[in-house]
Amino acid sequence: MPHPKKRERVSFMSMMDDMLTIDNPIADRAPVFGGEHTLNVDAKNAIEDAVNTWLKEVGGTVESTGFLNTVTSGFRTMDEQQELYDAWTSWKDTGVGKKPPEATEPSKSLHPKGTAIDLGQSDFRGWFRKHGEEFGWYGKKYSGTKHHFEYKGKKGSGGK
Repeated sequence: MPHPKKRERVSFMSMMDDMLTIDNPIADRAPVFGGEHTLNVDAKNAIEDAVNTWLKEVGGTVESTGFLNTVTSGFRTMDEQQELYDAWTSWKDTGVGKKPPEATEPSKSLHPKGTAIDLGQSDFRGWFRKHGEEFGWYGKKYSGTKHHFEYKGKKGSGGK
């Protein structure tokens, strides 16, 4: 008689990742301008609209401005967010080693939902800080950081 298949142990965080990425309609993600970082489709469309508006103002292209290098993070799994949070809290508690990026608890972060983006220093980031709300994006400052934005939708359309 063949042995029954062993049941694979699944961690709670893994189950949460599955819920957020497979069974949840918000998990429909797409790459921002075809790059490596993905966002929820509505958030991706809103940031691409903002970038296209900015590109018209500056007379550039995604390629000529290096925009894709500006996006440092979008969607993250719960496990990835937990790793960042653990590194941040460890460094904050001890001050040992290179300072990691600030991160919040996975349950409070919008990165696992694909509705948060981090942007590196750039002309676009400065413009986006001023104009992002027109596209449903709101800049967050955690301990003085200026790189984190969250998609809430446009005002009057169920957004903030």
